[in-house]
Amino acid sequence: MPNNPVTLQAVYDVPGQTWDPVQFNNGVTPSRNVGIVQPVINDTGKFRIVIDKTTVPTTLRNQMADEIADDSYRGEFQVSAKVQKENPATNAWEDYELPSGTKLSGVVDTGVLMQDREYKFYSATPSNATSTAPTFNEEHGDYENAGSSYTGQFNFEFEAGMNYVFGYVLPASTFKVKVLDGRNNNLITSLQ
Repeated sequence: MPNNPVTLQAVYDVPGQTWDPVQFNNGVTPSRNVGIVQPVINDTGKFRIVIDKTTVPTTLRNQMADEIADDSYRGEFQVSAKVQKENPATNAWEDYELPSGTKLSGVVDTGVLMQDREYKFYSATPSNATSTAPTFNEEHGDYENAGSSYTGQFNFEFEAGMNYVFGYVLPASTFKVKVLDGRNNNLITSLQ
């Protein structure tokens, strides 16, 4: 039996519709999972869900820090999800536009969160918001109360193709400490 909440999904066959396994491209350490439930699509063909999870580029981190007016912001990861359909003529995967208003239900695994940090989850528009200044919209979830009742994951309704950024703001009382060797004044370590 899993040690975390389990999501059960009833999947009804749509004649002529098949689903490949989820393609999870994870470029972040530690490797925490993001799970997406298959959306209901009334179309035929071969489909798959693609989840891209990467580190937050410096440009985007700086834009976030400017947006929230707090330079202590640290980006943990960015994630996006989309549905693709295989083109039967070329066998190439092409992005599939979901019906208006259809969201991708998912679970984001964060692991244990530190209680002294203020965690934030933002959607960024446009989704490739690294060269142009994006518009950030704060999303809300269980991660905001990272106390003893937080299970290490939160549910979220993803908009296909939208870029989401998860990170935190350091508390105002964070100090940097340097430990120096008393004999020669060499730096031994830095703590934050």
